[in-house]
Amino acid sequence: MFELPPIRPVVTEYQCYAGVCTCCGQRVIGELPAGVPRGQFGPGVVSLIGLLAGDYHLSVRQIQRLFHDVFHLDIGLGTVSYGQAQVSEAVAAVVETARQAVQQAAVVNADETSHRQGTVRQWLWVAVSHSLSVFRISAQRNRAAAQALLGPRFGGILGSDRYRVYQWVDPSHRQLCWAHLLRDFQRIAERPGRAGEIGQELLTYGHWLFTIWHRYREGQLPAEVFKALMGGLRELVELALEEGAHGDHPATAHTCQNLLDLKVALWTFVDTPGVEPTNNTAEQALRAHVIWRKLSFFCRLLTGVECPEAGEDASAPRVGLSRLKWVA
Repeated sequence: MFELPPIRPVVTEYQCYAGVCTCCGQRVIGELPAGVPRGQFGPGVVSLIGLLAGDYHLSVRQIQRLFHDVFHLDIGLGTVSYGQAQVSEAVAAVVETARQAVQQAAVVNADETSHRQGTVRQWLWVAVSHSLSVFRISAQRNRAAAQALLGPRFGGILGSDRYRVYQWVDPSHRQLCWAHLLRDFQRIAERPGRAGEIGQELLTYGHWLFTIWHRYREGQLPAEVFKALMGGLRELVELALEEGAHGDHPATAHTCQNLLDLKVALWTFVDTPGVEPTNNTAEQALRAHVIWRKLSFFCRLLTGVECPEAGEDASAPRVGLSRLKWVA
Protein backbone atom coordinates (compact mmCIF):
# COMPACT_ATOMS: atom_id res chain seq x y z
CA MET A 1 0.00 0.00 0.00
CA PHE A 2 1.30 3.42 -0.94
CA GLU A 3 0.35 6.54 0.97
CA LEU A 4 1.27 10.21 0.79
CA PRO A 5 2.73 11.94 3.85
CA PRO A 6 1.06 15.01 5.35
CA ILE A 7 2.23 18.08 3.44
CA ARG A 8 3.06 21.27 5.30
CA PRO A 9 4.99 24.23 3.90
CA VAL A 10 8.47 24.91 5.26
CA VAL A 11 8.59 28.48 6.55
CA THR A 12 11.92 30.24 7.08
CA GLU A 13 12.02 33.74 8.55
CA TYR A 14 14.92 36.09 7.79
CA GLN A 15 15.35 39.21 9.94
CA CYS A 16 17.39 42.15 8.72
CA TYR A 17 18.33 44.79 11.25
CA ALA A 18 18.03 48.43 10.30
CA GLY A 19 19.29 51.63 11.84
CA VAL A 20 19.57 55.37 11.30
CA CYS A 21 22.83 57.27 11.60
CA THR A 22 22.58 59.82 14.42
CA CYS A 23 24.89 62.19 12.53
CA CYS A 24 23.66 62.26 8.92
CA GLY A 25 20.29 60.58 9.28
CA GLN A 26 21.01 57.95 6.63
CA ARG A 27 19.03 54.75 7.06
CA VAL A 28 21.01 51.50 6.76
CA ILE A 29 19.38 48.05 6.32
CA GLY A 30 21.17 44.74 6.70
CA GLU A 31 21.57 42.38 3.73
CA LEU A 32 20.09 38.91 3.40
CA PRO A 33 22.54 35.98 3.38
CA ALA A 34 23.88 34.89 0.01
CA GLY A 35 21.57 32.52 -1.85
CA VAL A 36 18.34 33.63 -0.21
CA PRO A 37 15.72 34.09 -2.96
CA ARG A 38 13.88 37.37 -3.24
CA GLY A 39 10.15 37.43 -2.68
CA GLN A 40 7.81 35.70 -0.29
CA PHE A 41 7.88 32.29 -2.00
CA GLY A 42 10.88 30.12 -2.76
CA PRO A 43 11.92 28.56 -6.07
CA GLY A 44 10.06 25.33 -5.30
CA VAL A 45 6.74 27.18 -5.07
CA VAL A 46 7.44 29.27 -8.17
CA SER A 47 8.54 26.30 -10.28
CA LEU A 48 5.46 24.32 -9.21
CA ILE A 49 3.27 27.24 -10.33
CA GLY A 50 4.97 27.08 -13.73
CA LEU A 51 4.48 23.31 -13.93
CA LEU A 52 0.80 23.45 -12.98
CA ALA A 53 0.08 26.25 -15.44
CA GLY A 54 2.34 25.25 -18.31
CA ASP A 55 2.12 21.46 -18.31
CA TYR A 56 -1.08 20.67 -16.46
CA HIS A 57 -2.92 23.72 -17.85
CA LEU A 58 -4.63 24.67 -14.62
CA SER A 59 -6.21 28.09 -14.31
CA VAL A 60 -4.92 30.67 -11.84
CA ARG A 61 -7.82 29.98 -9.47
CA GLN A 62 -7.31 26.22 -9.71
CA ILE A 63 -3.63 26.64 -8.83
CA GLN A 64 -4.58 28.83 -5.89
CA ARG A 65 -7.09 26.24 -4.67
CA LEU A 66 -4.63 23.34 -5.08
CA PHE A 67 -2.01 25.14 -2.99
CA HIS A 68 -4.60 25.70 -0.28
CA ASP A 69 -6.17 22.22 -0.34
CA VAL A 70 -3.07 20.05 -0.85
CA PHE A 71 -0.12 22.09 0.41
CA HIS A 72 -1.94 24.14 3.09
CA LEU A 73 -0.39 27.26 1.66
CA ASP A 74 -2.53 30.34 1.07
CA ILE A 75 -1.40 32.24 -2.00
CA GLY A 76 -3.01 35.19 -3.79
CA LEU A 77 -4.23 35.17 -7.37
CA GLY A 78 -1.81 37.95 -8.26
CA THR A 79 1.06 35.98 -6.76
CA VAL A 80 0.20 32.99 -8.96
CA SER A 81 0.24 35.21 -12.04
CA TYR A 82 3.51 36.79 -10.93
CA GLY A 83 5.00 33.32 -10.43
CA GLN A 84 4.11 32.43 -14.01
CA ALA A 85 5.89 35.58 -15.20
CA GLN A 86 8.96 34.66 -13.14
CA VAL A 87 9.15 31.22 -14.73
CA SER A 88 8.70 32.71 -18.19
CA GLU A 89 11.59 35.10 -17.62
CA ALA A 90 13.75 32.33 -16.16
CA VAL A 91 13.42 30.11 -19.25
CA ALA A 92 13.67 32.93 -21.82
CA ALA A 93 17.26 32.12 -22.81
CA VAL A 94 16.50 28.39 -23.08
CA VAL A 95 13.47 29.12 -25.27
CA GLU A 96 15.56 31.26 -27.59
CA THR A 97 18.08 28.42 -27.88
CA ALA A 98 15.22 26.00 -28.63
CA ARG A 99 13.82 28.35 -31.27
CA GLN A 100 17.16 28.51 -33.08
CA ALA A 101 17.58 24.73 -32.84
CA VAL A 102 14.16 24.10 -34.39
CA GLN A 103 14.86 26.52 -37.23
CA GLN A 104 18.03 24.56 -38.03
CA ALA A 105 16.50 21.09 -37.64
CA ALA A 106 16.51 18.65 -40.54
CA VAL A 107 12.79 17.85 -40.24
CA VAL A 108 10.13 20.15 -38.78
CA ASN A 109 6.35 19.90 -38.62
CA ALA A 110 4.36 23.11 -38.32
CA ASP A 111 0.76 24.02 -37.63
CA GLU A 112 -1.33 26.86 -36.25
CA THR A 113 -4.59 27.36 -34.38
CA SER A 114 -6.71 30.33 -33.38
CA HIS A 115 -5.96 32.08 -30.11
CA ARG A 116 -7.81 34.91 -28.43
CA GLN A 117 -6.56 37.57 -26.05
CA GLY A 118 -9.65 39.30 -24.77
CA THR A 119 -11.64 40.21 -27.88
CA VAL A 120 -8.60 40.22 -30.20
CA ARG A 121 -8.18 37.19 -32.43
CA GLN A 122 -4.63 35.95 -32.75
CA TRP A 123 -2.87 32.75 -33.81
CA LEU A 124 -0.77 30.25 -31.93
CA TRP A 125 1.91 28.68 -34.14
CA VAL A 126 4.01 25.63 -33.35
CA ALA A 127 7.14 24.16 -34.91
CA VAL A 128 8.03 20.63 -33.84
CA SER A 129 11.38 18.92 -34.44
CA HIS A 130 12.49 15.50 -33.23
CA SER A 131 13.01 16.68 -29.65
CA LEU A 132 11.64 20.22 -29.35
CA SER A 133 8.34 22.05 -29.68
CA VAL A 134 8.47 25.84 -29.98
CA PHE A 135 5.34 27.99 -29.84
CA ARG A 136 4.75 31.53 -31.03
CA ILE A 137 1.75 33.85 -30.80
CA SER A 138 1.20 36.13 -33.78
CA ALA A 139 -1.47 38.62 -34.69
CA GLN A 140 -1.43 37.29 -38.25
CA ARG A 141 -1.88 34.00 -40.04
CA ASN A 142 0.29 34.78 -43.03
CA ARG A 143 3.61 34.07 -44.69
CA ALA A 144 5.50 36.56 -42.50
CA ALA A 145 4.26 34.81 -39.36
CA ALA A 146 5.29 31.40 -40.72
CA GLN A 147 8.75 32.72 -41.59
CA ALA A 148 9.12 34.27 -38.14
CA LEU A 149 8.43 30.83 -36.68
CA LEU A 150 10.61 28.75 -39.00
CA GLY A 151 13.17 31.34 -40.03
CA PRO A 152 13.21 33.03 -43.45
CA ARG A 153 16.07 30.75 -44.60
CA PHE A 154 14.60 27.49 -43.38
CA GLY A 155 16.44 24.67 -45.14
CA GLY A 156 15.01 21.52 -43.61
CA ILE A 157 12.03 19.38 -44.58
CA LEU A 158 8.71 20.94 -43.59
CA GLY A 159 5.70 18.79 -42.79
CA SER A 160 2.41 20.70 -42.97
CA ASP A 161 -1.00 20.89 -44.53
CA ARG A 162 -1.60 22.64 -47.86
CA TYR A 163 -2.23 26.07 -46.33
CA ARG A 164 -0.80 28.67 -48.70
CA VAL A 165 1.36 30.46 -46.12
CA TYR A 166 3.86 27.58 -46.39
CA GLN A 167 4.26 27.90 -50.15
CA TRP A 168 7.49 29.90 -49.79
CA VAL A 169 9.17 26.59 -48.90
CA ASP A 170 10.23 24.72 -52.05
CA PRO A 171 7.97 21.68 -52.71
CA SER A 172 11.05 19.43 -52.75
CA HIS A 173 11.57 20.40 -49.09
CA ARG A 174 7.99 19.76 -48.01
CA GLN A 175 5.85 16.81 -46.97
CA LEU A 176 2.11 17.33 -47.27
CA CYS A 177 -0.04 15.71 -44.63
CA TRP A 178 -1.87 12.66 -46.03
CA ALA A 179 -4.36 12.73 -43.17
CA HIS A 180 -5.53 16.11 -44.48
CA LEU A 181 -5.52 14.73 -48.03
CA LEU A 182 -7.87 11.92 -47.02
CA ARG A 183 -10.38 14.57 -45.93
CA ASP A 184 -10.01 16.30 -49.30
CA PHE A 185 -10.50 13.00 -51.11
CA GLN A 186 -13.57 12.25 -48.99
CA ARG A 187 -15.15 15.55 -50.04
CA ILE A 188 -14.43 14.75 -53.68
CA ALA A 189 -15.84 11.24 -53.28
CA GLU A 190 -19.16 12.67 -52.08
CA ARG A 191 -19.65 14.60 -55.32
CA PRO A 192 -21.79 13.24 -58.15
CA GLY A 193 -20.60 11.74 -61.43
CA ARG A 194 -17.06 10.97 -62.46
CA ALA A 195 -15.64 13.41 -59.89
CA GLY A 196 -17.04 11.28 -57.10
CA GLU A 197 -15.55 8.14 -58.66
CA ILE A 198 -12.12 9.79 -58.85
CA GLY A 199 -12.45 10.86 -55.24
CA GLN A 200 -13.24 7.30 -54.22
CA GLU A 201 -10.18 6.04 -56.12
CA LEU A 202 -7.96 8.60 -54.39
CA LEU A 203 -9.47 7.70 -51.04
CA THR A 204 -8.69 4.03 -51.64
CA TYR A 205 -5.12 4.84 -52.64
CA GLY A 206 -4.72 6.92 -49.47
CA HIS A 207 -5.81 4.00 -47.30
CA TRP A 208 -3.40 1.73 -49.15
CA LEU A 209 -0.62 4.22 -48.48
CA PHE A 210 -1.19 4.13 -44.73
CA THR A 211 -1.43 0.33 -44.70
CA ILE A 212 1.93 0.05 -46.47
CA TRP A 213 3.48 2.76 -44.31
CA HIS A 214 2.39 1.14 -41.04
CA ARG A 215 3.71 -2.26 -42.12
CA TYR A 216 7.03 -0.70 -43.11
CA ARG A 217 7.32 1.27 -39.87
CA GLU A 218 6.63 -1.88 -37.84
CA GLY A 219 9.41 -3.73 -39.65
CA GLN A 220 7.15 -6.02 -41.67
CA LEU A 221 8.38 -4.73 -45.06
CA PRO A 222 11.98 -4.32 -46.29
CA ALA A 223 12.92 -0.85 -47.47
CA GLU A 224 13.22 -1.89 -51.11
CA VAL A 225 9.75 -3.48 -51.10
CA PHE A 226 8.30 -0.38 -49.39
CA LYS A 227 9.79 1.93 -52.02
CA ALA A 228 8.65 -0.30 -54.88
CA LEU A 229 5.08 -0.37 -53.57
CA MET A 230 5.07 3.38 -53.05
CA GLY A 231 6.40 3.89 -56.57
CA GLY A 232 3.47 1.98 -58.05
CA LEU A 233 1.01 3.78 -55.79
CA ARG A 234 2.45 7.12 -56.84
CA GLU A 235 1.71 6.37 -60.48
CA LEU A 236 -1.90 5.49 -59.68
CA VAL A 237 -2.43 8.61 -57.56
CA GLU A 238 -0.97 10.95 -60.16
CA LEU A 239 -3.02 9.37 -62.97
CA ALA A 240 -6.19 9.92 -60.94
CA LEU A 241 -5.17 13.51 -60.19
CA GLU A 242 -4.51 14.16 -63.87
CA GLU A 243 -7.98 12.93 -64.77
CA GLY A 244 -9.56 14.98 -61.99
CA ALA A 245 -7.67 18.12 -63.03
CA HIS A 246 -9.10 17.85 -66.55
CA GLY A 247 -12.62 16.93 -65.44
CA ASP A 248 -15.75 19.03 -65.64
CA HIS A 249 -16.16 19.61 -61.90
CA PRO A 250 -14.46 22.98 -61.10
CA ALA A 251 -13.75 22.38 -57.40
CA THR A 252 -12.36 18.91 -58.05
CA ALA A 253 -10.24 20.18 -60.93
CA HIS A 254 -8.83 22.96 -58.74
CA THR A 255 -7.88 20.60 -55.91
CA CYS A 256 -6.35 18.01 -58.22
CA GLN A 257 -4.33 20.62 -60.12
CA ASN A 258 -3.02 22.07 -56.87
CA LEU A 259 -1.88 18.60 -55.76
CA LEU A 260 -0.20 18.04 -59.11
CA ASP A 261 1.67 21.31 -58.70
CA LEU A 262 2.88 20.04 -55.33
CA LYS A 263 3.16 16.36 -56.27
CA VAL A 264 6.83 16.09 -55.28
CA ALA A 265 5.77 17.06 -51.73
CA LEU A 266 3.45 14.07 -51.51
CA TRP A 267 6.25 11.50 -51.43
CA THR A 268 9.16 13.03 -49.49
CA PHE A 269 8.63 10.53 -46.67
CA VAL A 270 9.45 7.61 -48.98
CA ASP A 271 13.12 8.47 -49.39
CA THR A 272 13.89 10.82 -46.48
CA PRO A 273 14.52 9.28 -43.03
CA GLY A 274 12.68 10.98 -40.18
CA VAL A 275 9.83 12.27 -42.34
CA GLU A 276 6.33 10.93 -41.78
CA PRO A 277 3.33 11.19 -44.15
CA THR A 278 1.24 13.11 -41.60
CA ASN A 279 1.46 16.31 -39.61
CA ASN A 280 0.31 14.59 -36.43
CA THR A 281 3.22 15.71 -34.23
CA ALA A 282 2.38 19.39 -34.74
CA GLU A 283 -1.34 18.84 -34.21
CA GLN A 284 -0.66 16.87 -31.03
CA ALA A 285 1.57 19.67 -29.74
CA LEU A 286 -1.31 22.13 -30.17
CA ARG A 287 -3.92 19.84 -28.64
CA ALA A 288 -3.18 20.82 -25.03
CA HIS A 289 -3.61 24.49 -25.91
CA VAL A 290 -6.89 23.80 -27.70
CA ILE A 291 -8.21 21.99 -24.61
CA TRP A 292 -7.04 24.85 -22.38
CA ARG A 293 -8.69 27.35 -24.75
CA LYS A 294 -12.03 25.57 -24.55
CA LEU A 295 -11.89 25.30 -20.75
CA SER A 296 -10.59 28.77 -19.90
CA PHE A 297 -12.30 30.92 -22.55
CA PHE A 298 -8.97 32.67 -23.20
CA CYS A 299 -7.21 35.42 -21.26
CA ARG A 300 -7.92 39.11 -21.16
CA LEU A 301 -4.31 40.24 -20.72
CA LEU A 302 -0.99 39.23 -22.22
CA THR A 303 0.29 38.13 -18.82
CA GLY A 304 -2.27 35.32 -18.90
CA VAL A 305 -0.30 33.53 -21.59
CA GLU A 306 3.22 34.39 -20.38
CA CYS A 307 3.94 30.85 -19.25
CA PRO A 308 6.15 27.98 -20.47
CA GLU A 309 4.54 25.07 -22.23
CA ALA A 310 5.78 21.54 -21.59
CA GLY A 311 4.90 18.41 -23.49
CA GLU A 312 5.82 14.79 -23.92
CA ASP A 313 5.59 12.39 -26.78
CA ALA A 314 5.21 8.70 -26.02
CA SER A 315 7.60 7.67 -28.78
CA ALA A 316 10.56 9.92 -27.98
CA PRO A 317 11.87 12.27 -25.27
CA ARG A 318 10.56 15.75 -25.89
CA VAL A 319 11.04 19.16 -24.38
CA GLY A 320 8.24 21.60 -25.07
CA LEU A 321 9.25 25.19 -24.40
CA SER A 322 7.23 28.25 -25.12
CA ARG A 323 7.68 31.84 -24.15
CA LEU A 324 4.28 33.01 -25.29
CA LYS A 325 5.21 36.61 -24.61
CA TRP A 326 7.10 36.48 -27.91
CA VAL A 327 4.46 38.28 -29.99
CA ALA A 328 4.77 39.64 -33.52
